[in-house]
Amino acid sequence: MVGRHELILGTQFGRRSNSFTINAAMTFVHDVHTAWNQNMVTSALTFDIKGFFDFVNHQHLLSEMQKRYILLEYLKWTANFLDKRKAAICVDSIRGSSKPVKNGIPQGLPVSPILASFYSAGLLEVFQDVNALPIPKHLKAMKLTNTGILIYVNDGKLTVSLMSIASNITLLAEVYKIVDQWLWKVDLTLDQDKREIMHYTRYKKCRDPTTHIELTEQDGSKTKILVIPTI
Repeated sequence: MVGRHELILGTQFGRRSNSFTINAAMTFVHDVHTAWNQNMVTSALTFDIKGFFDFVNHQHLLSEMQKRYILLEYLKWTANFLDKRKAAICVDSIRGSSKPVKNGIPQGLPVSPILASFYSAGLLEVFQDVNALPIPKHLKAMKLTNTGILIYVNDGKLTVSLMSIASNITLLAEVYKIVDQWLWKVDLTLDQDKREIMHYTRYKKCRDPTTHIELTEQDGSKTKILVIPTI
C-alpha cells in the first residue's frame, strides 16, 4: 500500500517494492554519473540514526501516518500495537522484571521498518524543495538542485554535487545541520561514531585525502570528520 499509493517519497528505501539495497545503490550511482556529465564532483556524507527503533515517539508516528491519509482502521491497529508494551532485560539467562515502554517500536517484526519509514518521511520532504532549505544567504548562489538525501531505514546519505570539493564541503556542513535539527525535534539523534564522507570524481586534481569536514553538533560543539580517500 505504501509503495502503490506513493505515501512516502521514493528516496526512502527498504520494506517497499522496488526499494531494496540495490535500488538505493543504483539511484546514487545514477546521480554521481549525472554530475560527472556536468563536470561536477559529488561528495556524500553518510550517517546513522542512533537507536532509531527504540526512540520512536508514538504520538508523532501516528500523526505522520494520519497526514498521509492512512485509513482509520490501520491507525487504530498501530495504536493498539504500540500500547501497553513492556520490556525486560535478560543477562546470563537471568530475566529482570518487565517495565512499561512508552516509546519505540519492536525490532525484528515485518511491520517495524514500515512504521519507521513513516516516522522519518518528513525529513525527506524537507528536501523536496531544496531552494527553500534554511541555509545562509551567501550559500544560496550554489546550485542547490544538486543537493539530495537517501535513507534506508536508519541509515542515510547526504549528497552534494558542485564544481569543487571545497564548495561541496561548505554546503554539506550546512545541510547536515538541517538534518540534525530535524531529528532532534522528533526525539532522535545522529550517531557521531558512524559518519563518513567520501568524494566521487573523475579528475585526479580533486584527490585530497587530507580534506575534512567540520560539523556542528546539537550542543554547539564542532567535530572534524576526515575524508575517506577519493574514488
